[in-house]
Amino acid sequence: MLGGLMAGSSLLTSSPSLTSRAVSHALAGVAVVGALAAVVGSCTRGPSSSEEGPIRIGVVMPQTGSLGPDGQLWLKGIQLATQEINAAGGPLPGRLVELVVLDSETDTSVAVSQAQRAVEAEGVVAIIGDAGSGGTLAIYEGVTRDANVPQVSCCATSPSLTVASTASPLEQRFFFRTAPSDALQGQVVARIADAETCTRMAILHIDDAYGAPFAAAIQSEFTRLGGTVVATVPFVDERPSYTTEVTRVAMANPGCVALIAYPETAGTILRDYARLTMAPSVLWIGTDGLRSDTFVDEVGSTLLATIDFQGAAPITQPAGPTYQSFVERHRAAWGTEPGPFVSNNYDAAALLYLAIARAESTEGGPIMESVRALGDPGGEIVRVGELSEAVQRLQAGEQVNYEGASGSVDVSDLGDVRTDYEVWRVTDDGMGIQQERIIQATDLE
Repeated sequence: MLGGLMAGSSLLTSSPSLTSRAVSHALAGVAVVGALAAVVGSCTRGPSSSEEGPIRIGVVMPQTGSLGPDGQLWLKGIQLATQEINAAGGPLPGRLVELVVLDSETDTSVAVSQAQRAVEAEGVVAIIGDAGSGGTLAIYEGVTRDANVPQVSCCATSPSLTVASTASPLEQRFFFRTAPSDALQGQVVARIADAETCTRMAILHIDDAYGAPFAAAIQSEFTRLGGTVVATVPFVDERPSYTTEVTRVAMANPGCVALIAYPETAGTILRDYARLTMAPSVLWIGTDGLRSDTFVDEVGSTLLATIDFQGAAPITQPAGPTYQSFVERHRAAWGTEPGPFVSNNYDAAALLYLAIARAESTEGGPIMESVRALGDPGGEIVRVGELSEAVQRLQAGEQVNYEGASGSVDVSDLGDVRTDYEVWRVTDDGMGIQQERIIQATDLE
């Protein structure tokens, strides 16, 4: 899946110190090149909040680890928005965006160190990332919040991020996201089980800031609906075996299992469960972390065809002309169709760039104030492919209302958005994922 990333993309993982230089040379229209390229990779460069030079945006995104294959695809959404804003002359007159791409390796500690490097050594004025909730929360609490650096995540859905925002006054909140909180998705998972007449649920979850609060949300809603959670089993990501954990699940004799995991580990878990003797046949219910072709490839169609596997996820590929316009632009740029959450990455970058244009500043406070204002219902609606028009309107002092490729991305004071959800299912042949039905955000509490 590296083929569509960028020329020199191997530098993202094999030589972290060269990441910024690789990005600046590889992306036509994304990074400033020429004389500037010689200093892009320097670790002594100061902040770029001055009134001249490129606007340096950090991208802390998995390129390796459990989410690596997906992260490589998600990066394309950010690149697409960056190409578009730079074709318009940049968010500020004469100042193009320059991406500093750093691999978080789907590892919380690495994500924090890369974010620190981005802020302290690379002089970025904002960070897009991480993808996983654990890394995202750790970056926010350990780096961006105290540095007053805006941070946006495409895919981090943990309710803990809302809690972290709640703990600070509005002017000290520097995080927002373009995917909704798992507090809502937990309701959808519980409703899937209830609709399938499962009354006994086991929850098998990754033991981090993504999995633990998500498991609690599922348990709360499933119990409210009258079901019983017979086992809650945490696990550490990327272990070679989960026989102990799946044995605990099987011994609890559930009718369904909610699985909160990333694709690689989910594959190991499902294979280990299938090897158990006398394990009960269960309905598996996955979450947004498994709504990808990577999950299907990791598990394999032979095993998936024998399993009843459904799931929940926020809708990131909505029906309608706006998303279709995004698909066409993605196809023109990369020759491929965008997968889940690619649109959320485009929206994360677009919101950030338009906020800089509206604020006429690269300072954190004005950017965040502008992010929240870009959902103004009285503003002129702008969509995918209209970033140039949006910048012109903002520079003329007009208000705009950005409607995202992924749907409505009106950011609340807590940095949250609300979207509709889908119930998805692995196809009978185990070779793909299909949408079953939609649950409207207005139907969720």
